[in-house]
Amino acid sequence: MKTTIPKETCIFSYCDHCGFAIYEAKDAVRVHATRDVIHTECWADYSCEHMFELVQSVCESNGFDRGG
Repeated sequence: MKTTIPKETCIFSYCDHCGFAIYEAKDAVRVHATRDVIHTECWADYSCEHMFELVQSVCESNGFDRGG
């Protein structure tokens, strides 16, 4: 007899932002800069909190110096 495991009990991963379970890979993203796995719904909050791990300020970058 084959037993069916409820979808809610199969955890794909845990969100590195909110800590809650991620049940399906389609509901998650991996952030290349930090290697974190987060819910797609957590992206807005995550990106605000980790902004300078993901991007560089134009003031700190020599590549954007306009000589002014």
